[in-house]
Amino acid sequence: MIYSEVVGAVEAFLNRTEADPYIPTFISLAEVEMNRRLDTREMMGVVSLPISSEATTLPCDFAGVKAFRL
Repeated sequence: MIYSEVVGAVEAFLNRTEADPYIPTFISLAEVEMNRRLDTREMMGVVSLPISSEATTLPCDFAGVKAFRL
């Protein structure tokens, strides 16, 4: 869905005919909430980390572990 279609759908849902300045903020907040709750294949990656000590540095976009293998 194209962004303008999303804006139009939100306007229709809210029964608004004129452009509402809060709709882009609403869409951004919805995206943040969905990204927080959803784990999609596009968000996953594979990383090999050397284990030479008790701790190692994680990637900056690390959100959690789906699987772990030695």
